[in-house]
Amino acid sequence: MQESAPGPSPGSPLSHSKPADLPPGEQPAAYSQPADSPSVWRQVERHLAGLQLLVAAGLFLLIAVTWRLWTPQTAFPRIPLLGPQYLLPATGEWLVLAVLLLSLGCRAVLAVLRLLGTTAEPARTVPGSPRLERACGLISCLCLVLLVAGDQHRLQAWAWHLGLLSLLIVLQPVPRLFRLSLYLTASIYVWSAWSKMDVTFFQSAGPYLVGGLLKSVGLSWQDVPAAARTALCGLLPAAELLTGVGLLWPRTRRLAVAGSCLMHLALLLTLGPWGLGHSAGVLLWNVFFLVQNPLLASGLTRLSQAAAEQGTAVPATADNRHQPAGPTAVCSTTVYSTAASSVLAVAVLWPLFEPWGLCDSWLSWNLYSSRSEQVRLFVRSDVRQQLSPAARQVTDEARPGQLWCRLRDDQWSLQTTGAPVLPDSRFRLGVALAIARMVEQPEAVRVHRSSRAGRLTGHRRQEDLYGARAIRAALNRHWLNAEPPAPHGRAGGGK
Repeated sequence: MQESAPGPSPGSPLSHSKPADLPPGEQPAAYSQPADSPSVWRQVERHLAGLQLLVAAGLFLLIAVTWRLWTPQTAFPRIPLLGPQYLLPATGEWLVLAVLLLSLGCRAVLAVLRLLGTTAEPARTVPGSPRLERACGLISCLCLVLLVAGDQHRLQAWAWHLGLLSLLIVLQPVPRLFRLSLYLTASIYVWSAWSKMDVTFFQSAGPYLVGGLLKSVGLSWQDVPAAARTALCGLLPAAELLTGVGLLWPRTRRLAVAGSCLMHLALLLTLGPWGLGHSAGVLLWNVFFLVQNPLLASGLTRLSQAAAEQGTAVPATADNRHQPAGPTAVCSTTVYSTAASSVLAVAVLWPLFEPWGLCDSWLSWNLYSSRSEQVRLFVRSDVRQQLSPAARQVTDEARPGQLWCRLRDDQWSLQTTGAPVLPDSRFRLGVALAIARMVEQPEAVRVHRSSRAGRLTGHRRQEDLYGARAIRAALNRHWLNAEPPAPHGRAGGGK
């Protein structure tokens, strides 16, 4: 039954009339519609506002639970993206962080007002809100880039994901926004599944994850028959692959969304406090997918219904190829939309180059994959007391006659920043160099590095680096910076 209320409110992204406050060619609308359009158009507006609110609130909460990572902290080594000389002063980083949080809050408030405007009359929208939404979105993206440039550690997988979504929301017209956001989501699942399709996953990460799931329901790995263990380990990559492919076709999309929700619920059990006890950021990111996937799929469905019921043509997509674009269709082809589409294309295709070291593990969605490079850090037992308190806390005690002590930088990262350490050797070598600068004898630091595992054999090349000179020579072979800023004092926690 259709509502008697009119269509989208003036100035909204779905309004028929051109917003007076936007310059030509910058309207966020992707199509026009009859003035007496039914409630289905309002539902599209709600989905758009819901997506805006989800991304802004999600990014805000994820930054909040890892807040120390985004401050100019000195408890864990910081590795600037371009070089130590480009590092912002502490005051500048605090200012950028404050502007980022303020812009995210503004985006969330505007999204709430848009949601209220689709459920009440008169519409509770803010004059000039489309321009304000775009400005806040661009500011938040710029601040995110500046903060990541100050420390590569901030380029967590969720920050990359939500940063791309923010760019799409700001620059893409509505039909392309939902469609391309769904393509991005599908690519995450497909690449994550591909990273697990190797021998090492079934030997290490697979049993680790299955063990966490079994633990959450009161069972253990030993309770599983040996013949069923391999099949259980293969369920996660199989589910990811089927979900990613299923999201691309309208006929299988509803089933894929339901499957993705079940998968993320299982991951919450596996990674949560009843299972492996992972960090809050990891759990929140899984919750984000639980809300995002139904929202994107439902938004595309509403767009197709609107086009079919009102005869309003929209750009041909996988959902409505039967309906060619007509004279009433207005599709934004601005430079902003083209730029956003280009960035998304690079993000989707970039993981192809990960085997050659041209794309980081998390940027290629190698999530819980065992195939990535492995780096272990060691310090000589006689210099252990020279480490910073935070580093010494995660360094193994020396046993009698033991020369080297393992420094667990993954635990160090979680304890000091609330976020997992980047798995790539470039970043880990930078951390090792910062450790070498803490001690009086730089040669008392050792790095054991293993290459990516062979997909079919699991074979890795092994290498040991002794001392700061060998570590610096290895990190200088990377294209991007891997050197931490020079310390201002010994045992300063990795300055």
